[in-house]
Amino acid sequence: MLTMMVPLIRFGPRYAMLSNWNDLALDRDSQEASRLARSFAPPNGSLYVWGYRPEDYVYTGLRPATRFLESQAMTGVPADRHLTQSTIVLTSGTQDAREELARSRPDVLIDGLSLYNPALSMDRYPELRAWLAGYREMARTKGSVIYLAVPTTIGR
Repeated sequence: MLTMMVPLIRFGPRYAMLSNWNDLALDRDSQEASRLARSFAPPNGSLYVWGYRPEDYVYTGLRPATRFLESQAMTGVPADRHLTQSTIVLTSGTQDAREELARSRPDVLIDGLSLYNPALSMDRYPELRAWLAGYREMARTKGSVIYLAVPTTIGR
């Protein structure tokens, strides 16, 4: 029994540290995506984040464009599993939430979900297709896609 404890004591902290590597990688990706988003955003711009990346609002300094800060209300899939699963837990109100999002006009979108889980990609939802067409992809990181609103022409 004592011989089994030696590796645990010796390497246990390292195993605990490695178990958090995904969180650290996501944070590094959020920092990079936010840096890119900020470089494209107009002064006093607004942001919407698809996925669960609340740190993007902090890192960009951009104001939220909607009351929805992320996509759980749109997809019905909780953030604790949406990177790897697409089983819907909540159906009530998700279509209404997507329709509300489609009426918004954030200056910048950061999609921090679709590259991890294409089944929950924004373009999979009919209510969001025309809305998403109003944006142009500007950059990508390993886990995020950054979009900028396409300027509209008044009176066209």
